[in-house]
Amino acid sequence: MNLTTIPDWKWRLKLVQERRKRTGIFAPKICWGARFAMSTNNPWIKCDTVDTEFDSYGDLGSPLDGLCWFDPQHPPPVEPVLLTVGGVACATVGNITTITAQKKAGKSAFLSGLMAACIAESGGDTLGVRAKNPDRKSVLYFDTEQSEGDHFQLGQTVLTRAKLTNCAYFKSLSLRSLPVAERFLVIQRAARRLAKKGRGVFIIVIDGYADLVHNVNDAVETAKFVADLLALASECRSHVVGVLHLNPGSDIKSRGHLGSELERKSQTNLRIEKNSEISCVWAEHNRGAPIPKEIGPHFRWSSEARMHLSIAIDRKDKPEKKTLDVKTAFQQAFKASGKESLPYNMLIKAIISVSGNTSKSTAERIFRSAKTAGHIIKNADGEWRIMQ
Repeated sequence: MNLTTIPDWKWRLKLVQERRKRTGIFAPKICWGARFAMSTNNPWIKCDTVDTEFDSYGDLGSPLDGLCWFDPQHPPPVEPVLLTVGGVACATVGNITTITAQKKAGKSAFLSGLMAACIAESGGDTLGVRAKNPDRKSVLYFDTEQSEGDHFQLGQTVLTRAKLTNCAYFKSLSLRSLPVAERFLVIQRAARRLAKKGRGVFIIVIDGYADLVHNVNDAVETAKFVADLLALASECRSHVVGVLHLNPGSDIKSRGHLGSELERKSQTNLRIEKNSEISCVWAEHNRGAPIPKEIGPHFRWSSEARMHLSIAIDRKDKPEKKTLDVKTAFQQAFKASGKESLPYNMLIKAIISVSGNTSKSTAERIFRSAKTAGHIIKNADGEWRIMQ
């Protein structure tokens, strides 16, 4: 059957479906050519055969309608950068950011700086975050963890950082009292409502992601949740920033399937580490440029100001000294083991053993630093050795 002579794609589809029904297939399959015709509204797309099947649908609707086809002649508009961290662009419209850290590392403090940057009119300590929100679009904050008093105090801290006493487009809502099944629905409804009226939504901040799903290890639930987050960011022409804890005792792995899915789909994956009461924000697994620790924001608690404040770090010679310490630690670890190469778990234990009171998380951080600096490589057996 040659369908190219039929000008109306609906009639072509009808013929395809009727033929399939006659052959005993009751879930008629639509060929790729017909699908493409629907998505482009072009009745003359060639469809010489129905053997190239794409999917099965029983109606004339196409899931490809409204999707974005690559067209080099019609590039999309360049999306503006909404946020920078440490001078590095890290947030654009239609994307999501994930912030991971161990408990009490300074996540809420950093979020207060991020939101303050989105509403500040001049000055203020925003902990290394800069934003451009000239249209004063809504800045939405949804909290699932804190008490009523702590939630209020965080809102006050945001205003203090921005040097404001009030801000009509800063909206903060506590969801802790709601059942898990209702929390994300409230976020979606509120964001969509504000996106359709007024000036729109600039950014959606969620603390935290894990409290919006029933099971962080459910692959189906978490995949759907992350897909819905991306859809919400695109629909509202906004950016979603959310917090997720790391697994206890780990400086690398965030919680469950949810953490893995978020890391894959996030435009930016920010890490917050706390060492000697100083918190540092950095990122290495980004879609754009990384944020090295050497240029990432650093902050610590100020009893006088009653909030975290940015601090200046003396960076002179620091990277070189740190590299030397890392290299020495690995040389000692391999020497103590009596082997030239070690699997990851044994290497971490060797680092802990030669470093005295070093924790597992610190040993993992030393490993990452050595890997990034190129001091160690993986051999054909999957074991690590020092780079000669």
